[in-house]
Amino acid sequence: MDTPPVAVDRGIPPGITGEVTVDPAYADKIHPGAVLYVIARVPGGPPVAARKIEHPVFPVRFFLGQESVMFQGQSLEGEVELSARIAQHGSAGPAEPGDLSGQCPDNPVRVGNSTAYTIHLDTLH
Repeated sequence: MDTPPVAVDRGIPPGITGEVTVDPAYADKIHPGAVLYVIARVPGGPPVAARKIEHPVFPVRFFLGQESVMFQGQSLEGEVELSARIAQHGSAGPAEPGDLSGQCPDNPVRVGNSTAYTIHLDTLH
């Protein structure tokens, strides 16, 4: 039986919607205290927006909007690269051994369109 996706509240448009899935080979490796981070970054550059989702149950639906920008005065606009990471111990820093990550195959994506993007966690660090 498939589990329905967990919805994360919508935010302030314009933004990006999507779903994060996990490779079945790694699903049982996710610790109970793990945190999911969905990240939008300037192509080839720094993060612009991020969403922290505690205790994720996959698949997870997400919305990254203006409430998710990382620094005051920034805005989420134009094209961005989407990625996601499971931080096994909750740390927002660089990936640690045991963390899982994935990229959106449609990168770069346009903020504010109606497409729902998928990020598949398929890389074990």
